[in-house]
Amino acid sequence: MSLSKRKNATQPKSKKPITKVASSQGTAPASIRSNAHLLNEYPSADWFKKFRKAILKWYESNQRRLPWRDDPIPYKVWLSEIMLQQTQVATVVDYFNRFINKFPTIIELANADEQTVLSMWEGLGYYRRARNLHAAAQKVRDDFGGIFPDDFESVLSLPGVGRYSAGAILSIAGDQKLPILEGNTYRLHARLLALHDDPRSRGSESLLWQFAEDLLPTKKCGAFNQSLMELGSEICKPKKPLCQCCPVIKNCAANQLDMADKLPIKSKRRKFVRRHDALFFIENRGQVWVRQRKQGEWWAGLWDFARFNVSEVAETAEKSPPNERLQNHLEAELGIQLKSHPKILMTINHAVTHHKIRLDCYWIKAKFPDAGKQGFKQVTRNELSELPLNVTARKLLSMIEKSC
Repeated sequence: MSLSKRKNATQPKSKKPITKVASSQGTAPASIRSNAHLLNEYPSADWFKKFRKAILKWYESNQRRLPWRDDPIPYKVWLSEIMLQQTQVATVVDYFNRFINKFPTIIELANADEQTVLSMWEGLGYYRRARNLHAAAQKVRDDFGGIFPDDFESVLSLPGVGRYSAGAILSIAGDQKLPILEGNTYRLHARLLALHDDPRSRGSESLLWQFAEDLLPTKKCGAFNQSLMELGSEICKPKKPLCQCCPVIKNCAANQLDMADKLPIKSKRRKFVRRHDALFFIENRGQVWVRQRKQGEWWAGLWDFARFNVSEVAETAEKSPPNERLQNHLEAELGIQLKSHPKILMTINHAVTHHKIRLDCYWIKAKFPDAGKQGFKQVTRNELSELPLNVTARKLLSMIEKSC
């Protein structure tokens, strides 16, 4: 089973959903067609009618049981949509259930402190989503009387909600006739239309939003939009699409042209910057040094151990063995005295935004007279387990608890 990610969260907000400018369904505006390279004719009204009937019938028998689908109230649908951005469905299910148990209503989420919200989010990554979620809940409490709004403009005004998310929430929870376009449907629609262009380019994206609106039925818009995402996730996969299992294979221009595995055309990948960092679990007599990440830093609001860019340390230090350079840096920057030389406990390879990072992790004992330097404070291991840590700090802690 494919569990695709939703890659749509950061698209620019639009003041209102796309308005239909074609004179009749099945005819995309010439201004939009001219900016996108289709290898086939834009579908006819009859094509749309057959497509809707086939995909809704398929979805009725093949939809996955997911907790937010069992009770599709706006709060739960909104929460699921935010969690599903950049995250696999299999991962989201457990987090969603725990989050709902902790914050069964949007008012309880709004009234929670940010540290509690981040603790419940820990491990899902992209923590700005959690902070936006909390801020949006407070806006609903303060500006909408604690009731999740039911109009597009108001939902769009919530922090972290873009055009896709607003349409998905209102169509799924309220059956409103609003189009959606996210990772799975970008790919699905590009293949249905045989779009020979990057779907994220300006001209192509305009066409795909128009197509998404043309697709909508008069009724069952929520089920229909979910069927599109389900088809993109489970059948129209990024690699090796399961065309033989597709309920709308007769409607797919890419399949007719034997190009399903070649479309959509991929955009140029961003080049990654490589970094070499070091993370230090510094302990003395049962006390551990931690600091809360600041605004503007990665993982803002979460807690972390001492962390340095090894390359920067090497550039500013005299020529000496790596461990000695790190030791000198720690003692100079933090005002501590190490009881032993740093030794690597584990190495984690991970990525943050457009950085690929090799992270060497250490456990060291030291004397530290003033934990307040550089914003650090001392906590016990038990207290540490209650703090929301970033994922790499949590991995190091887990290893230390097992072996040290």
